[in-house]
Amino acid sequence: MIELIHIGHSRKARGIEGSFRVYVEDNYIEDLKKARALFISIDGSEVPFIIESVTDQKSLLVKLEDIDNPEDVQPLLGNEISLHIDEVSEKENLESQHPLTGYRVIDQDDQVIGVIEELIEYPDQLLAKLLIEQKEVLLPIHEDLIIDLNEDEQQIQITIAEGLLTL
Repeated sequence: MIELIHIGHSRKARGIEGSFRVYVEDNYIEDLKKARALFISIDGSEVPFIIESVTDQKSLLVKLEDIDNPEDVQPLLGNEISLHIDEVSEKENLESQHPLTGYRVIDQDDQVIGVIEELIEYPDQLLAKLLIEQKEVLLPIHEDLIIDLNEDEQQIQITIAEGLLTL
């Protein structure tokens, strides 16, 4: 099995040649600039793409091989992006990443909500940070809210209070 490290997510299309903006955690920016391939989570699968270029202007722009127009890039937007573990330089920090990071969140109605970008631990509360429609959302993770936890498929099903996703 290929071991991937979640580094951020894709954001918006930019220009007419198929480039798009990405959000990448600061400690992975240089790794992305040097990487040969980028993995994008599409419909639950990690799909590899060869990186044509990465430019760092006001934001990071990525251009992938064979993605040559805004229509081709649309299915890639708003998704988790990862690098192969061999292309990540700071491997010593990986052990500190919460085990649920990267898990797909499913609500009580079996709808996929998003992927856990980060877990924030407070003394009495664990919050999952997700990117939903290019907006950060915090969801409480508590044993009373967990319906199912599937480690093999890396997904967690939780009860989400009505209106919580629209705050």
